Amino acid sequence: MVGFSEAVKRGFAKTFSWEGRASRAEYWWFYLFCLGCLIPSVALTAVWEVPVVLPVWLFLFVPTLGVFVRRLHDCGLSGWNWLWTCVPVIGIIVLLAMLCKRGDPEDNEYGWPPGSRADW
Repeated sequence: MVGFSEAVKRGFAKTFSWEGRASRAEYWWFYLFCLGCLIPSVALTAVWEVPVVLPVWLFLFVPTLGVFVRRLHDCGLSGWNWLWTCVPVIGIIVLLAMLCKRGDPEDNEYGWPPGSRADW
């Protein structure tokens, strides 16, 4: 099981890696980290009236997308499923169901299960 600090470290270390798999814990811990960065930046933007949220969002966008694609791979799904975000409301529900799905316990076309072998 991946902890918070390990998930954040992997998220940034594999920023441009669209291959491999990410466990549910790794994805959700990294997502929590991103929320923890974005919420204060939104508050600072509102208080200071300086666009703080844009640089933070730009900094987190690619690592978040990478973890997102690797999470879909863990479920045996193509990374192109992120395009469901283009479908209002229904797309988000479909993606949330995909992200909450249990990962494949065996090797799949995207690699080994997270944590089973040298997935670093």
